[in-house]
Amino acid sequence: MPVNKAIKNVVKRNMDYLLSQINEEGVIDIKLQLHTDGVEIAKSSKVKMWPLNAIIENLPGKVRVNRNNVILIAIHISKKMPDFNLFCQRFVNDFNSGHQAVLYDVKDEIVQKRTAKKKIRCNMLTGDIPAIRSILNLQAHNCQHGCIHCYCESVTEIEVYDLRTNASYQNDLNQLSAAGVSSLYGVKGMSHLGNLIKVPEDVAIDYFHSVLLGPFKEDITRIVYGYQSLNNVKEVVKTPGFVQRQMCHFNDAIEMSIFSSDFKRKLKPLTEIDNYKGLEWKNLMLYAMPTIMSHISNGSSKSLYLINLSLANAVILLMKDNVNAIETKKCQKQLYQWYNDRTAILGNEAMTLKVHQMTHLAKNRGTLWQCVITAVSLARSLTTI
Repeated sequence: MPVNKAIKNVVKRNMDYLLSQINEEGVIDIKLQLHTDGVEIAKSSKVKMWPLNAIIENLPGKVRVNRNNVILIAIHISKKMPDFNLFCQRFVNDFNSGHQAVLYDVKDEIVQKRTAKKKIRCNMLTGDIPAIRSILNLQAHNCQHGCIHCYCESVTEIEVYDLRTNASYQNDLNQLSAAGVSSLYGVKGMSHLGNLIKVPEDVAIDYFHSVLLGPFKEDITRIVYGYQSLNNVKEVVKTPGFVQRQMCHFNDAIEMSIFSSDFKRKLKPLTEIDNYKGLEWKNLMLYAMPTIMSHISNGSSKSLYLINLSLANAVILLMKDNVNAIETKKCQKQLYQWYNDRTAILGNEAMTLKVHQMTHLAKNRGTLWQCVITAVSLARSLTTI
């Protein structure tokens, strides 16, 4: 289905939520959140599915990610990453950002037809790091300038670098063309999404990949199994993992706990932490870590636990629908402190691109709602159609 028609159908289906958002000009400003990622179709296969899909940010959280409201723009199935220029070409060429009329039903005593105007714009892009950099026509993330949001030359350096802006991105493109080189500051050429997405302002850090499956997963695994850290005099010391008593306490507490309705996947025992899925890591961060793990993370692992508790606190605050400037500044300060404290314990091992991204999370977070559409969830939806 053409993307403009697909968007129109979702808008018509959800007019009850959107009518209250008509502005002074009589127009509903529809904001799309784009997402791209790659996922293996089966564990035994190297074939991956690469979708480009969108949700309407104007809709309430659970409504916007309902399977019927997810807009599938393009899909590529192959053992290789798609040619994103061809992958995005039709979407970019056909996208209509002008005013459009939408006819909808009003159910009073009789069904009436009414017309509203809508204007569509792409407001945000999310996805894992390799997919994002490919669709934006940037060098691979392990290059010298691997951060989209600043001019950091290496994530192992703690210096503060200038932030990137769309103006600096356009200037980099101009310099790239004039110099006749293959890349400049990680930029290889014009984004494959054209001007639909402003780089880097509209590129959100995906908390699912960069937080849950990044430093949070790494550190909880360290706490459970044990890890090497630096003491106050910078000597490497071995911190032991959990013993049987701590493992059993966690498992018993999970069995006795009553969680909220969105706790859709039961946590496995900590002995199976290597098999945790993304939703389990989310539930561990939001529910189990601030409560159950506070009783068993003691001794020498307590400091790393508390550092990750501060990360969870910042992420939970940023999940609110409306985060004001003061709260954003507090989260930014807390994430800087998390970065410094974690680096002091783990040394260079702590310095990865995902960890570096956390220093930009507060201002480039997008919508950290707890039901983020990923390629995995989309794949499950498609297989049930």
